[in-house]
Amino acid sequence: MVVIVGRPNVGKSTLFNRITGKRRAIVGDEPGITRDRIEGIADHKGRRFELIDTGGIVVQDSDYIPSQILKQARLALKKADHIIFLIDGRAEITGADRDLAQMLLKLGRPVSIAVNKIDTQAREDLAHEFYSLGISSLFPVSAEHSMGIEPLLDHVVTGFPEEEPHQTEPVETRSIKVAIIGRPNTGKSTLLNAFTGEERSIVSPVAGPPATPWTRR
Repeated sequence: MVVIVGRPNVGKSTLFNRITGKRRAIVGDEPGITRDRIEGIADHKGRRFELIDTGGIVVQDSDYIPSQILKQARLALKKADHIIFLIDGRAEITGADRDLAQMLLKLGRPVSIAVNKIDTQAREDLAHEFYSLGISSLFPVSAEHSMGIEPLLDHVVTGFPEEEPHQTEPVETRSIKVAIIGRPNTGKSTLLNAFTGEERSIVSPVAGPPATPWTRR
C-alpha cells in the first residue's frame, strides 16, 4: 500500500489520477475537495500496489473537518508500505509542511518527498530546498505534465514483489459495484461506514447545506 499525503491543494488527487491512470479523484483549484480516502490499484513495471489518496492535512488544525481528515489519513498511514509526501514546489516551506514531515518521520515508514509543480529546470533547482524537512528521498515532479513520475515510482516500489504469471486460467468472476446516492445530509456516509465496518467516510456533525470547497479546506 502506498499513501499520498500533503497539505491542501498541493496536487495529491492529480498525482493519484496520474499514477493509477484513471480519473478516480476529483481535481480542482479549490483546496479541500478531497476529504475521504480514495483507493485505487496501480502497476509500475510489474509491481502492483494499492494507492491511497487522502484529504489535505493540517496537523495543528483542531476544527472538525480538518481533524477528521487527519484521522482518516492516520488509518491509511498505519498500513502504508511507502508514503509519498507531496509538496507544492512553487510555494515556500510552511509550518504545516514541517509539522506533517515530523509526524511522518515518527511513523517509522519509508517516506519520499515529491516536490510537485516542477516543470522547468529553474524550478527543479529550487526543489532541493525541501531537503531541510529531514527526508532524504526527494523527487521533483509535475503530476499535471507527467514529469518525474517514473523515477519516483522506481524508488517507491523498490522491494515490492513482482506479480507471478498465472499458471492456470483464472476463474472468471463478476464483481458487483454498489453506489450510494441521495440528497445532502440523508446519511450516505453513515450507511457506507456501516456497510464497510470502519470509519471509511467522514460524517458531518450537524445537518445543513453541503459544505463548499472553501469551508471544507
